[in-house]
Amino acid sequence: MTVYVAGRRFSDAGQLQTLDGSGGVPAGSFFADGWAMDGTGKPYVHNLAGSAVPAAARFISGIAFHNDGRMYVTNDAVAAADRFISGQAVRSDGALRVSTSAVAATDCFMQGGWATSSGGAARVSTI
Repeated sequence: MTVYVAGRRFSDAGQLQTLDGSGGVPAGSFFADGWAMDGTGKPYVHNLAGSAVPAAARFISGIAFHNDGRMYVTNDAVAAADRFISGQAVRSDGALRVSTSAVAATDCFMQGGWATSSGGAARVSTI
């Protein structure tokens, strides 16, 4: 079953259904709160891995976004220097920590049902 919260598409387990935005956001994308998504409610993310958030990034609620609306994320492990925004770990430069692992019984649910690991990594389908 698919669940929609604030226009964003989640699995019934709480994993945000995302799209790889590393190549940019296609023309005709929709936007909700500054975050680009396709017509089915899947938002675009850009995995930086070990790279830093570019200096030209804009910030929405402390999380870094490209000017075209894709969110900067990283699948690096949660670190002691991270800060937590709504229970989710955010790298010191603004990249959201994410995991594509399945939702676990120990996860908590933040921001209207978004599954987050006990360590703070947000659960997403694709990076």
